Amino acid sequence: MNLTRKLVYCAFFVSLIAVSSFIVVPVPIIPFVLTYQMTFLAAMILGGKWGALSVIIYMFAGLCGLPVFTSGGGLASFVSPTFGFIIGFVIGTFAAGKIANVKGKVPTAKRLIVAIAVNIVIVYLIGTVYCLLIMKFYIHTQKSLWAVLIACIIPIPKDILLNGILAFSARKLIPVIGIDKI
Repeated sequence: MNLTRKLVYCAFFVSLIAVSSFIVVPVPIIPFVLTYQMTFLAAMILGGKWGALSVIIYMFAGLCGLPVFTSGGGLASFVSPTFGFIIGFVIGTFAAGKIANVKGKVPTAKRLIVAIAVNIVIVYLIGTVYCLLIMKFYIHTQKSLWAVLIACIIPIPKDILLNGILAFSARKLIPVIGIDKI
């Protein structure tokens, strides 16, 4: 795949991730949004390097002030309890894309399952630790450690299910749209 096509796909996923951040189900502390699923889909379609690049561009666009995050944008987003999940998206997207995608081959079911597991662990570990640190040391919240921890962990079953659907859909989609492994 040529560089122009790679950049177009990367830009497409940046915009898809940004738009998905406005599809919100409000719940306390950590809202349910589709951003995570779009970053995972970027990993499955674009691979580790280009998928992570699309998430990095999204993250920097938000930090530069573009209102692409669920809570808006700007440097103040860095001290939001949920910003750790965005950092986790970058690393998780890279890891999942590298695991699932082997140059020139459609991902196997085993590779997809491992990619889902690794992605979930990375995103939720980084996101939860960051959230706990910000809530405790920056916001000085009175919420208990368990309340914050539970709020961060509740979405895991939903994300495993949705990522599984996306991974196996991407497996069928890759040969149809003719994306070589990037």
